[in-house]
Amino acid sequence: MNNMQQKETLLPPPELLERYEGISKGLSKDLVDLIKKEQEHRHALQDKYLMHFRIGQIFGAIFLIYIISMVFETAKNGNFAIAYLMAGLFGLLIVLILFQYKKDRMVSVARNTRNRNMRNHRQHYNRNNNN
Repeated sequence: MNNMQQKETLLPPPELLERYEGISKGLSKDLVDLIKKEQEHRHALQDKYLMHFRIGQIFGAIFLIYIISMVFETAKNGNFAIAYLMAGLFGLLIVLILFQYKKDRMVSVARNTRNRNMRNHRQHYNRNNNN
């Protein structure tokens, strides 16, 4: 069986579950229950993360509208230099945030790739040792 045919899952292969059951009656059921709890925990964490992410987007949008209104109000009152300065600083802030986002994204992709490679190596090692 090659890597394309394997399904990525938290559950061990059925043969291994049978061996666990042979060691101790009910061990495979306990393992499946533990995996279900872990999955529920992961989903709860993801839901919490998404909620905080959305709240951050909402407050970011409110802040953006406020800054833009302040820049226009300052320009309307004739203080063009201050309006330009505020707009420039806000633009710099946006560039810095986007740079940090890109950096965080690259770290996340690298971590996911490393984890996937480790998992594939472990599966290959286990497959070769079981034969």
